Amino acid sequence: MTTLEQTLPELERELADARRTVQVAQKRADALQKIVEGVRELNGHAGEIALQLPVFTLGPASPDAPNAPRGREAVRRAVAERPGIWTLSEVVESLRVRGWLTNRKATEVAVHRMVNTGEARRIGHGTYEFPAVPATEAAESC
Repeated sequence: MTTLEQTLPELERELADARRTVQVAQKRADALQKIVEGVRELNGHAGEIALQLPVFTLGPASPDAPNAPRGREAVRRAVAERPGIWTLSEVVESLRVRGWLTNRKATEVAVHRMVNTGEARRIGHGTYEFPAVPATEAAESC
């Protein structure tokens, strides 16, 4: 029989995952709020500006976007904005929001390859640490 005390570490991990998911959603909401405020501040000039919608891609990456990063490069760019601990679900969601997600399995493979090359460290089931990349290395990878 499992006790509450024995399940506490798993519950704490789930709580941390949920909080990170909320952070990703909050960042997206904040970005949308800025867009809405910007459009409102145009004072009637919004009709003069051409914009391709949607601003955020909500589905899989479009094959019509040949310049979108894929695989490890997509993961590198996403986690570079917030180095530290990520769950695989957070990485997938981050790529989905950007329109870079091909599928979850491809993202999982990319993350595992990054672990194998030392770019990331597995710290638990589905949880990884992505260290900050020094500015010189970031400039060289672009």
